[in-house]
Amino acid sequence: MAGIADGVFAPNGTLTRGMAVTILWNRAGQPEPASVAPFLDVTSDAWYAKAVAWAYENGITSGYGDTYGPDDFLTTEQFTRMNDIANGRTPEVYVGGAPNATRGWVAGLLVME
Repeated sequence: MAGIADGVFAPNGTLTRGMAVTILWNRAGQPEPASVAPFLDVTSDAWYAKAVAWAYENGITSGYGDTYGPDDFLTTEQFTRMNDIANGRTPEVYVGGAPNATRGWVAGLLVME
């Protein structure tokens, strides 16, 4: 994981969908996706474009029809499910209502694995 600015990590900052897939893509070694993301709001020059395409191709994430919502906040439950899928584990059944994930929470979760 990288900070949001030079020397700034912002552990209490809320995680977005674009950030989440980028974290998982980085962890996987930044594999090259086979195609571009099929979402109208993910342009090929966006910093998260390859990560979204890779995560979509691997069933880690989906969109809202023809959009992805890269700036939408992600809950702890949603990130946990994405992380489980990325790591070949069967995720728990989605319940909803979990708090938003923060960068610090995600970093802690990944360190504990």
